[in-house]
Amino acid sequence: METYEFMKRTGERTNRTRQVYSNWAKARGVNYNVMAVLYTAYHNDKCSQKYICEEWSVPKQTVNTTCRDLMAAGIIEQSQSTGDKRETCISLTEKGKAFAYPLVNELLEIEGRILGGLGEEKIKLFFDLLIAYTETVEKEFAVK
Repeated sequence: METYEFMKRTGERTNRTRQVYSNWAKARGVNYNVMAVLYTAYHNDKCSQKYICEEWSVPKQTVNTTCRDLMAAGIIEQSQSTGDKRETCISLTEKGKAFAYPLVNELLEIEGRILGGLGEEKIKLFFDLLIAYTETVEKEFAVK
């Protein structure tokens, strides 16, 4: 396969997967960015906005605006990081847990079925290839 075709198809598949998640979230009354914050807060008792940005490849301003809206709605709360005093952490409030848990649990069930349908061998192969690909990309784009 030629380089352009490979990169085009890789990008298309990545974007298509993200769009599926976005459509799923929208059908449940939230957008992709809200889902990303809730999913991350569900799995991390306290996490920084920077962490969410890195995990989901979402711009800082977008995560900040999303968190501000969720705080105003009483879904998340902010606290100072115990490590870096300049950093704030977010966590789900009780109202936020009641809102996020059903959504995230449904998503986890779907993701579990996806992985179950692929099977251990394909999952391992996919992940090994993804790691190799990503490491090669990082190496090639490293500032020299």
